[in-house]
Amino acid sequence: MKNIDQQIKDALRDEPLDQPGIIEMAVSNFRGRQRLMTITSMIVGLVFLGAMIWCATSFFQALETRDMILYATLFLFVNGALMMMKLWFWLMMIRYSIARELKRVELQVSMLVEQK
Repeated sequence: MKNIDQQIKDALRDEPLDQPGIIEMAVSNFRGRQRLMTITSMIVGLVFLGAMIWCATSFFQALETRDMILYATLFLFVNGALMMMKLWFWLMMIRYSIARELKRVELQVSMLVEQK
């Protein structure tokens, strides 16, 4: 029991007790176990952003209605995919925040057990 309590205390010693800001939470995604997936999703997100810009410019340059419908549909599809990737990124930020809070709760419980 003491070993796990010491590990929790060591893990929380480096972290401040106040809530991290949005930038610290976003940077924490690049430090976790899934940092490669986060980096890959950011690169794919930039590609999707480029595709959205291309679809928008092609939409306004199209002369036929059929082409306009095609570019608008592609724009909406890529926009939806990009939104799903952003939601995944936010969910990962919240996941790391919840894990941090659980560590704090475990530390509080271990301190209460030691006091009794």
